[in-house]
Amino acid sequence: MSRLRYYNINKTIIYYNSDKEMYIKSSYDKNPIISLSNEYEGFKWYFSKKPSLDKSLVSKLKKRIDNNFAKIEIPSLPGNSVNAYNPIFVNEKYVMLAINEYLNVSEKNDFRFHGDFSVGNVIYNKKECYIIDWENSVIDQQFWGVDILNIFFESIFFSFDKDILSKRNIQSATNIYKRIIKIFKEKEAKLLTIYELIELYNSNSLIWGDTFSKLPVLKFNKEQLEIIDSFQKNN
Repeated sequence: MSRLRYYNINKTIIYYNSDKEMYIKSSYDKNPIISLSNEYEGFKWYFSKKPSLDKSLVSKLKKRIDNNFAKIEIPSLPGNSVNAYNPIFVNEKYVMLAINEYLNVSEKNDFRFHGDFSVGNVIYNKKECYIIDWENSVIDQQFWGVDILNIFFESIFFSFDKDILSKRNIQSATNIYKRIIKIFKEKEAKLLTIYELIELYNSNSLIWGDTFSKLPVLKFNKEQLEIIDSFQKNN
């Protein structure tokens, strides 16, 4: 028997059909229609970069979009989610795996900005991982590598305990940041500071619409920003 789970998030109805192993998202509202269109295009682009992905899964990706209504069907990818609220020392392995997957599908001159690249928006299994939830995605060259910084800084955000980072969290953050520095050097790309990243987000807030203020990277307080700024300067 088919099991359906329903959600209503940001004026978008989401339900999961266990028999078809598929998520169906729909909305009559203007902004969610745009997000659903972006999500479909994001998955379509992502699947095109995954030639080894089961074709029966890829064929399940469908859309119906017009001016007043949107519905997309998204296949459930094999694996499990990870708690994005875990501190970075717990999620270090998952952050690294997610960054590797990002690099597997993203070239500097051929990529799609995800817009909410997080441990919580990746599905993990024993063999590989998959990036999901592409509703904020756009194609814009100025954003190359920003997703990598987002998953890193978001993981740090959930690691603070009253404006303090433990030694374990600092060590894991250092391990990941060294990897990030190497990536940006190899790609000859500018590595943004936390302040520059926030400024970039603020100047492009329309990408996220009503969900912009919910981005964890925008929620650091002054003391936390100073700690991160010092961390970047010392690494």
